[in-house]
Amino acid sequence: MKKIIAVLLATFLLAACMQASTTTPPETSVPSFTITPEPKSTIESETETLAADTPTTVPKVTEATPVLTPNGPWLAYLRYGFTIVNQDGTGRTILDDLECGATGIQENLLNRLVIFPRSVYLVQPQATWTRIYREWPCDTAFTGDENGGLLASMYHSTPDAPPELQIHELPSGKIRDQFPLMNCSEQCNTDNVGWWEMRWSPNGRYLAFPAILDNQSSDLYVYDIQNGNIRRLTTGPDEVGTIWWSPDGSQIVIGEIHENYYPYTSSLWAVSLRSGDVRLLYSRDENPYPQGLLGWLDDKRFIVYDGTSLANALDLPAHNLRVVDLSSGEVTTLFNGSFMAAILDAPHETVVFLTYDEEPKEGFVGEGLYLVSASHPQLRHLEGGNFLTWDADLALFVTDISCEDNPAGRKAFDYREEWQCVYPRIQPESLSSPDGIWQVSLEDGFWLERSNHEAIQISKQTPTQIIWRKDSGGLFFIENLILYYTPLPNLNVTIVDKYPGGDSIIYQWVGGS
Repeated sequence: MKKIIAVLLATFLLAACMQASTTTPPETSVPSFTITPEPKSTIESETETLAADTPTTVPKVTEATPVLTPNGPWLAYLRYGFTIVNQDGTGRTILDDLECGATGIQENLLNRLVIFPRSVYLVQPQATWTRIYREWPCDTAFTGDENGGLLASMYHSTPDAPPELQIHELPSGKIRDQFPLMNCSEQCNTDNVGWWEMRWSPNGRYLAFPAILDNQSSDLYVYDIQNGNIRRLTTGPDEVGTIWWSPDGSQIVIGEIHENYYPYTSSLWAVSLRSGDVRLLYSRDENPYPQGLLGWLDDKRFIVYDGTSLANALDLPAHNLRVVDLSSGEVTTLFNGSFMAAILDAPHETVVFLTYDEEPKEGFVGEGLYLVSASHPQLRHLEGGNFLTWDADLALFVTDISCEDNPAGRKAFDYREEWQCVYPRIQPESLSSPDGIWQVSLEDGFWLERSNHEAIQISKQTPTQIIWRKDSGGLFFIENLILYYTPLPNLNVTIVDKYPGGDSIIYQWVGGS
């Protein structure tokens, strides 16, 4: 049963966990990882063909080679690990279990960034990849996009040296600023440094971080990238734990750790960036517990729960969903029990969560899916399934239940619990090649055509995702959970990856000129 739940949660949380915040101890930094292609025996490189109904105009699937080109361009995507392939679909290479840190960053104008949800990779010359940031867990903080940004990281000149804070300009890797995080007259006690958090403000101007510079315990500081100034915002005997910024960047919510029992948060405080005013939101002195952030409803209200991370199934279950109002200090309970996963529809102030709790409660009928509104916290039990993803474009919670009239569709519902059938969607920009020469038609199958030429049918089935090469020399597509590649104009179809992670992949083009 536990294995089933773990698999269920991994898929359930893929769309939901981007809204979660974590307080888990960071990993130790390691040197960069240089790509070593998978051995040929471990790659599905055998010759295969498309479905039997594929027209004879499409040649048989060719064999993909395991060689990765040294300079790209590559298609990088999230599989069950970080995966890259050449732009012609060959050379599939999986980079598993990369720990993160900044020790492997070398200053070079040829560096490039790869941005994925909850993780950032730095690509350096000679095809060297370093995971420089991961939301859970990592002792770095990143702000920016694939074109550039800033990385904050803790640096130790020697293993026993007090930590310093480094600010890297990315992708170049240049160190913009560096300063100590501890001011010690004698030997520094660095026992707590391993779980220190740091967070950039929403606009990327300020970095909030803990340091021990004028006290015996950590206090909250902010660094301003515009002038390099550092300002202390709190003082007290306890340690700074969780750090969350309000969406407008005006407030910082911090968890206070009593007697160094990380991550057991004894209280939650709101700190004004402008005035430095510090206000107690609530205290957990009698029963301290890790605090996790499900998400913000607006600039003043957020949803919190007891638990370290919804992104890590090993930390579950979580407990007690609550709404906290920064303005009034009011705390409203949405669900007083344990749950295994939760998704927030912030614009409609609605949470859907999965629970196996069996303790009797008001409005509670047993395990399953529940919907609750932050404005009117009355539990509504949902019939059908225990699997959900969130479709932000449609503002729908999508289940794994097939529609009655069409097995290709999936049942979905909104914050009003109104149900409808949804289908895999192709983005409109994918229906034309970047140079505008080739057009995709999805009527009665998958067709490719260009001006003054007859359309060619690739498949009688409809793909769930299309990814064009930037030079329009070919395209990738996903059909029946398999990633294919076809060059143009030859249309030889190659299987690139079996079961790459679903009906679509999160990807980014990287490398090359």
